Amino acid sequence: MNERTDFGWFLHGSDLPSPDVNNVSFASGIFSATTGTSPNLFLLETGNPEAASLGKTGFNHPIDADFYKLVAIRMSIDGSPQAVFGWNRNNLWDGTQSSSNVINLTPGWRTYLVDLSALGIRSGSEHWNGLIRSLQFAPSYLNPYSLAIDWIRLVDVNPSLCRQVTWSGFAGAVDLYLDTDGTTKAEHSDLNKDGKVDSYAGESGPVVRYADTNFDGKIDLVIERVDLVKDFSMKGYDEVFPKSKFLHRIREDQNRDGKLETEKLTALGTLPAQTHE
Repeated sequence: MNERTDFGWFLHGSDLPSPDVNNVSFASGIFSATTGTSPNLFLLETGNPEAASLGKTGFNHPIDADFYKLVAIRMSIDGSPQAVFGWNRNNLWDGTQSSSNVINLTPGWRTYLVDLSALGIRSGSEHWNGLIRSLQFAPSYLNPYSLAIDWIRLVDVNPSLCRQVTWSGFAGAVDLYLDTDGTTKAEHSDLNKDGKVDSYAGESGPVVRYADTNFDGKIDLVIERVDLVKDFSMKGYDEVFPKSKFLHRIREDQNRDGKLETEKLTALGTLPAQTHE
């Protein structure tokens, strides 16, 4: 999301249906706003039958709903509202307005994959098929929420490209990452699902991991690669080994005073015993 036109001209005007969003901004590819009681965003803006067929409207760019069945959305919201999609066969005033069944949202950044053909409708008569020339998204209802959207895409469901991911030995929420070349440069995680990054892991620099383990907004764990730490020193340790014997330096703020007061090292292998006189 880079431009106001990504959501069409209804976002700017006073024509009905009102977008009903406030504090709108587009920054660093993110659309953000505060929702009203009945927010409405055009993903494909309706054409006007009384005007010239110009611009990015459904008249010029209809959706083949038999091919594009899946909507993928990367978004964040600070609550758990129910969202719906709405569409028209030809235009907003043709009497074919149909509304999907609800989608339950959860707080924080999420990637939602919604099969509109399987979701079904709760009002109207036009199911998701054929050509669709107007598509709207209502991310919440009644209560105001802080909303942020990174991207929205219509996707073809190609069974040959679908993969089932399974795991065993663990129960609970997990983070999945998609890797195309076998290496991971950086990972950002929201472990307690509050919409804030509380863990960073990377391999391109000296820092292997930053973490806020008690979720108070402060870093209390830093893990670094010893070979890339410029100021590495064995000062304070009883044994003295060369830098090449160690893999990581781990520093922690165990008493939560904002200082990394404890430090330990992990060795690359078993260290030889040293004799102290």
